Amino acid sequence: MSRLSTIRTAVYNAILAEQVAENYSDNDFTLAESHLPGSDLKSGSGANVWVVGLGGDEDTFLRDHSFQGEFPIQIVLKQRVDPTDVDAVDALDGLLDELKDTCRTVGTNAASGTYHHTRNEALKDPTGQPLNFGFLREDGVFEGVFLAYFVRAQAG
Repeated sequence: MSRLSTIRTAVYNAILAEQVAENYSDNDFTLAESHLPGSDLKSGSGANVWVVGLGGDEDTFLRDHSFQGEFPIQIVLKQRVDPTDVDAVDALDGLLDELKDTCRTVGTNAASGTYHHTRNEALKDPTGQPLNFGFLREDGVFEGVFLAYFVRAQAG
């Protein structure tokens, strides 16, 4: 298993475990592990969450002869919604926050090293907002995207 797929799968499994345990405010979403987020949303379908593995940094060798590298995992939450339904949009925003909280708890040990969460960063729309209000207003699609960063460290 590659370094990237190791942490992507760990994030996917953590979200799946929380969903199965019904720990989210809304557990009725489709979860997928991918290299590319899907975009086919059918009218009336529930939320979709994609866990997308992105390329990682080259390893940096440290003075103690260990090394580390950073790996971003993209989390995408999309759902068709009536943009005037404030409660539905608020609920999706809340679910996005819960997904961020789940990513903060992920850490894993694997043959390729130890992975630790370092930060989450929202991907912003062209106006600088963390949610894509253009999609919401024009297409009736809530889209929240963030990157969860993980550092891989391994002794030299």
